[in-house]
Amino acid sequence: PQVYRSTARSLNTPAASFIFTRDERVKIDWPTNRRVDTYEARLLDRFGLPLKFRIPLQEQEVGPGRHLVSELSLASLGRGDYVIELTATAGSISETRLLAVRVR
Repeated sequence: PQVYRSTARSLNTPAASFIFTRDERVKIDWPTNRRVDTYEARLLDRFGLPLKFRIPLQEQEVGPGRHLVSELSLASLGRGDYVIELTATAGSISETRLLAVRVR
């Protein structure tokens, strides 16, 4: 995925490392090859257990391709390591992608 960071005073900037501070916002852009029937994003703790943290996710058509885009604020998270899990299904094909992030 393409990951962007932003603070209250700046625009989205591509992230070279996935270490963020709590006052940042994160935008994640997952490209997809085809139309997706169902999709879900969850936040997992460092042990792989799901947290009660809603990750908004929407499908967008950009140019010739489709993307699943999520933008979230890290303010309500504590310091630590997290995994964002994306599961997308198209027909009978299901795919899961993981993205590890650290909040300082």
